[in-house]
Amino acid sequence: MSKEISDFRQVEKKEPLWTNSAFSGMPAYQISMRNFNLMASIENFVIFKIFKAPSGYLILAMISFYVLLLCFGVNPWLSIIGAIAFGFSSIHMVYLAGGHNSKAHAIALLPGIVGGLIYGYRKNFRIGGLFLCIFVCLQVSANHIQETYYLLFLIAAIIIVEFYLSYKSTSASGLF
Repeated sequence: MSKEISDFRQVEKKEPLWTNSAFSGMPAYQISMRNFNLMASIENFVIFKIFKAPSGYLILAMISFYVLLLCFGVNPWLSIIGAIAFGFSSIHMVYLAGGHNSKAHAIALLPGIVGGLIYGYRKNFRIGGLFLCIFVCLQVSANHIQETYYLLFLIAAIIIVEFYLSYKSTSASGLF
């Protein structure tokens, strides 16, 4: 599907906005568009300059899961083992082997978002908010709308649970 976009890019020397080769036409940014935002540039420089795709997605998944486990207070050495296990989990291998790089990229960032959200609620909202902002920006720039949509359900569930736990602890202490 990206061949039409690549051919247009070579001939016209600019980014195409639409392709006719997928699903009777769709926006080109959903398939193959160069991303020029700050977070994607940082990610490309830090991760994908050293580790080329698809191994860069596995490294990113490991970093993201490591952050999640640290946000839950897991021992750093155990967090390394858990991060390696998550990075080499079968879902990443299946998606990368099938050519679903953007899906693997988006899934790799999910643990970092959850970790930042939980850390923000339970420990320090500034540091948690910083992690949350970084990983959400990377998630959006990964450009896989389906995984972002599913992520919104997970975030809503976490917010509801954290709100309930906060309400329960404040009502038990006699504030309500």
